[in-house]
This record gives sequence, C-alpha cells and structure tokens, in this order.
Amino acid sequence: MTIEFETTVDDIVAFNIYHFEHSPAGRRQAFLVRYVVPLIIALLFLLMSGLDDSGLWFAFPGLIVLAAWVILFPILHRWVLRMSVKSFLREGRSPAMIGKRTLMLEDDSIFESTDAGENRTKWKAVEQIVKDHDVIYIYISAVLAHVVPRRAFATEAEFDRFYETTNKLKAQSAG
Repeated sequence: MTIEFETTVDDIVAFNIYHFEHSPAGRRQAFLVRYVVPLIIALLFLLMSGLDDSGLWFAFPGLIVLAAWVILFPILHRWVLRMSVKSFLREGRSPAMIGKRTLMLEDDSIFESTDAGENRTKWKAVEQIVKDHDVIYIYISAVLAHVVPRRAFATEAEFDRFYETTNKLKAQSAG
C-alpha cells in the first residue's frame, strides 16, 4: 500500500501536543506544573500571611491568581506547546519533517521517501500505532512518529483500511 501526502507545520504541532498530553512523562510534568507548584505557592502565601484575618486578606488575591492558573492551565499549556514547536520548526527548513512524502507499507517495513531522503523502518522497530481523530501516528521511537493525516486518503474507508493494515503488518512482524 502506497500513499502520497504533505506533512504541514500544523501536523507536527498536533503530534507534539498529542504526544505530550498522552505520554506518562508529559502528564507527570503537566500535573506538577498545574497542581503541585500552585499548592506550594498557596501554602507559602498562607504562611506569610500569618493566618490571621488581616493576613488572609493579603493572601486572597494571590490565591485567586493560583486558582485561575489551575483552571486555565490546559489552554495556556497547549498554546505554549504550539508556539514552541512552531518556533523550533522556524529555526531550520525541516525538509525531513515538513513537505511532500511517499509512504509505502511493505511486508517487513515502512518505506518513506521525501525531498530530504529516504528511510526504511522495520515493523519490529515500530513501538505503537495510534489513530486519533483525523490522523494516524506510527511511533518509531518514544518521541518520533510518522504522521499520516486523514486528508491523505480519498475516503474514510481508505483511512481505516490503512490503519488496519499497519496494525496487521506490525502484528505479523511480532510473530
């Protein structure tokens, strides 16, 4: 099975956001920044206020800001990730990541061809295959994946068949 498509900056941004939100390390880091750090800061506010009535009024605005942080963190976090990835991609041309590509599913491997070169990945090296809304991620390492957008296919059935084929070929390589 062979497909041709173009990977965009938005595809790479979406992959990075997906990966960070679904990886155990990314979730731990987000939990710490969203909940633990504000909790420590809130405790410091309360300790500095002296826990009397006048001191609590001093701490109240800070506690409101921290509560807003906990509530708004997911939106801010996605925005920061999006801006960071776009900034990293602007630092170079990134022809291996962005642009036209041909992806061929073979019995023993995935073959990819871009303007920057070619590579072949054995199915045994594929860590996982994930279908998320309108994209398939074929992870070839803990942080690197082939990003295959839905728009690479003429129909939903072709998209689903591609996903099923990748899983079948991966499973066959394990046996």
